[in-house]
Amino acid sequence: MSKNGKTVTSLTDLSSDDIRRKFTAFRPYKKVDMNIDPGDIKGMSEQMKALEGEVALAVADLREAQGSLATFSPDDREIAEAMAAKKIKAAQAYIDEQLSSDTKIGDELIPRRRAMLAYVNAACTGDWKDNYQAVLAVLEEIKGKGILVPAPDNPGDTPVIRVDTQRYIVPANWGLKPEHYKQLSTSLAKLAIDANNIKVAKREIATRSVEEQAEMTLDEALLGKRHGLVAVSIRGEPVLDKEGKETFFPNGNQRFHAGGTMLVDFQPNYIEPIRSSGGLERPVSMMNNARIRIPRGSIWSSTLKLNERLSPDGLKLALRFWATLKNGIRQAENDKRQAKAKADMQAKAEISAHECLGLNGSKGQPVLDKLAFLEFRNNFRVDRGNGPRVYNPFMLAKMTQGEDGKTNIVIVEAPEHATVLVGKFVGNAYDASDNFSHCPFGVLMRAMYNQYVQDTSINHALEERDGESNEAEKQAEVPAEA
Repeated sequence: MSKNGKTVTSLTDLSSDDIRRKFTAFRPYKKVDMNIDPGDIKGMSEQMKALEGEVALAVADLREAQGSLATFSPDDREIAEAMAAKKIKAAQAYIDEQLSSDTKIGDELIPRRRAMLAYVNAACTGDWKDNYQAVLAVLEEIKGKGILVPAPDNPGDTPVIRVDTQRYIVPANWGLKPEHYKQLSTSLAKLAIDANNIKVAKREIATRSVEEQAEMTLDEALLGKRHGLVAVSIRGEPVLDKEGKETFFPNGNQRFHAGGTMLVDFQPNYIEPIRSSGGLERPVSMMNNARIRIPRGSIWSSTLKLNERLSPDGLKLALRFWATLKNGIRQAENDKRQAKAKADMQAKAEISAHECLGLNGSKGQPVLDKLAFLEFRNNFRVDRGNGPRVYNPFMLAKMTQGEDGKTNIVIVEAPEHATVLVGKFVGNAYDASDNFSHCPFGVLMRAMYNQYVQDTSINHALEERDGESNEAEKQAEVPAEA
């Protein structure tokens, strides 16, 4: 049955076999048998694999029982919890016992370490059904067992593991070696990817909801010819200090201005925040609840002058709304300029990027003295990752041959937003040999090159697939009878 849009299970809906399987049936988990000849490495290895399998089974039993409980109505849940208590307790006890085992192989707590790695891998694998809180609950459970602790400001040589924007280390008492960190990071990466995918999906849904409420475009609102609701997109940007350098929290996480898609009401004399998606959802909700409004003309001013007195907290909210809206307008204007610059450069291009970079099929040599449009379709950090970010840097460039016979690259034109990255190199020829290793902007060129190589690999794979499909279709054709 359904309640508030969610499926709610009743005990009467389940057969006795379902109830037994989900809540009561489980076999005792196997213990590690270390009564093995110390020289029997194969036997010990088999015991370790069996241990890993039992830990994974206990995690699966625990998740099945706990997951099923969440679907019951309050009345039936009390009974179901009582029925499942023994199974849940046994699974939890087995996991905790293995994670605290003092059994050693030689001088190392190998069974404990193998159990921990198996536990984390099993715990991080699952179908979360778009439930972000369920993912966070797994992370809290792992932290609760002492496997992850917040990374100190200066972790020294201790490897740092990032999960969902947070930094952690593994306490030394787990005795992890480099290969174990790699295994653990791979398991936790699955959880981080799932968490990010859920957040992205929810953000996209929330953004579409905001955009659907818009009654006009931002351009129409800025022209002042219409009044009504506008969806303003604001990208999250790094927080910069007075010198223009990116800033960080004490734990090493970078500081960002929140982003999102904000629904704004443009009226003749004032502008009012209504709601938002993304990281701006909570602050915009606070602004709306506080009935924050700013003069419509203030978006063209370098200072905010209000028509009414506000409390100190209200003034902070008004200033943040004003700054955020102006930031969204600035980004929209920059996007339009960049789109025009990109279209102009693409129109001037005489050959493709692949031909320019020597990815033109069997020839494998750059086409010389012909203009090509090159771009990097992501963020690129200036100064080998230490400087500001440039999103989607692009250029008009060509390959030439120098007097020494080497191939050079010449940037003919670059847009305004990429000036900080390649502006001082425009018009000069630079050595493109050895994978751009002698070129002052070689890091960017290699990033572009690798991106286009990947495009080529994907296209070849698609062509091969289509070719196999066409061949299969030919073989399947049956000649018409005469």
